[in-house]
Amino acid sequence: RPPKMDQLSEKEISLSRDAFTLHDTTRKGKIPLAEVPQVIRSVGFNATSSEIQALAKGKQTIDFPELIEIAGQCKKHGDGMKEIVGAFKAMDAGNTGEIDSDTLKYYLKNLSERLSDAEVDKYVRAFDKGGKIRYDELVNALYQ
Repeated sequence: RPPKMDQLSEKEISLSRDAFTLHDTTRKGKIPLAEVPQVIRSVGFNATSSEIQALAKGKQTIDFPELIEIAGQCKKHGDGMKEIVGAFKAMDAGNTGEIDSDTLKYYLKNLSERLSDAEVDKYVRAFDKGGKIRYDELVNALYQ
């Protein structure tokens, strides 16, 4: 297997190949970039069109190895999101999908990459709803 394929399981590669083949209507081994988000989602990964465009490096069509490379990056991206959501869930004792604004401030100021007070306040203001922050909304915004 090429090195990039090591990022995906055999099942993910097989699903990717099937989805790629369905979208390769010309049978030339390439699919339009506009169809890549749908292919990526069908394999179980999430990525925005703008993320995929950045990963495609300006190409308008991609071949299967390029799709696998993009899928691998989307998988890593998804793993990072899951890790952050997991950390927030650990702080969510009531399993409500929310954490206290003050708790978020504390962790962002003390345990993260040392964000400035202004950066912390910006995030908290943007997502604070009555002293609570829906962490799924925050994580989705961070990964846009």
